Amino acid sequence: MQRLKIGPTFVLIMGGVAVGFIACGLGMIYLHEFSRMQMILEEQGRLIQAQLEVTKVYIAKSYVGKYKQSSRDSNLPVAPDDEPEHDAIPLHATAIQEVGKELGVVGVYQIRLVSGKPENQANAPKNLFEQRALELIKNGREVLAQGKMLVCFGQLP
Repeated sequence: MQRLKIGPTFVLIMGGVAVGFIACGLGMIYLHEFSRMQMILEEQGRLIQAQLEVTKVYIAKSYVGKYKQSSRDSNLPVAPDDEPEHDAIPLHATAIQEVGKELGVVGVYQIRLVSGKPENQANAPKNLFEQRALELIKNGREVLAQGKMLVCFGQLP
């Protein structure tokens, strides 16, 4: 019986081919993940841009525009959430609701302000998800997810 001899040149060639395949595979994975990450970042950029545009228009209309048109000097009234006044500057809760509605119309996402003890009954929890979210807030939890619905909580000043 005769033994087959594999020379060092053959081993080096096969090793080089294996390293080449591994490098090509890693390059393809890198390009795929890079394009995927770029797509995700572009989508997030579009969301942020839409949010900024809607918020900028809202602030210009509801705050700056009302201040400039005000004939009451520096005594511009602030409207409570449950009693909107045409010439008054809205409170932050009203601003959140109105910007959220506009973002929903634009198709970005929807924001809804929910309170366990609402002054305005429109802010009361409307379904089991919102009731559960309020219970989790009381227990110190900050984020709740249900399918595509994500709710982030924080205290308003």
